[in-house]
Amino acid sequence: MLKKLQRRFVLIAMTALSFLLIVQLFVVNVANIYQRDSELCDILKVIADNNGSLPNDLQNKAPEILEGLPNPFAPIQFNIETPYSTRYFVVEMQNGTATHISTEHVAAVTDKMACEYASRIYLTQEPGYGLLGVYRYYYTVKDNDHIFVFIDAQKEFDSAVTLISISILVGVLTLFIVLIPVMLFCKMAVRPVANAIEKQKQFIT
Repeated sequence: MLKKLQRRFVLIAMTALSFLLIVQLFVVNVANIYQRDSELCDILKVIADNNGSLPNDLQNKAPEILEGLPNPFAPIQFNIETPYSTRYFVVEMQNGTATHISTEHVAAVTDKMACEYASRIYLTQEPGYGLLGVYRYYYTVKDNDHIFVFIDAQKEFDSAVTLISISILVGVLTLFIVLIPVMLFCKMAVRPVANAIEKQKQFIT
């Protein structure tokens, strides 16, 4: 009887702890992904609204820029290095033909590749935000110009995967660490219950 109650106690305690850990780690990772994606979308919007580039005085313009961004609950923090650390490229098209291509802020994409990416989106997608490979993009239309802004999101993807991996590792280690004291103290916790059940059986008989 005592061993059965101990196993049940450990199972219930570890199940409850596992549920709480899963919920907590899920919320942390979802919030992290949302925050990073919001920052990418904000930067894409800024580039599209500033003629396909990030202004060098972005930090000084931050207050007025933030007012028009789509994510007021997770505003990006601009700094003086943002225009130089952001890897992006821009394609402008009219009637399906590229009229302007800017790849000077990214090394892994040529003008031809940029045009192919933009053409694929132009033919298959509606204006808005999207994902193409490791690039987050923003497609908008101004007058007759179809503007495609792409930003390299590989760093954000890697960071999110790293946090997920660390979260899983921490969660598993936490369960093992907690399991030891739970097993040590479960006998003490269930003994009064076991004694009460045993006395009740004796009284009945």
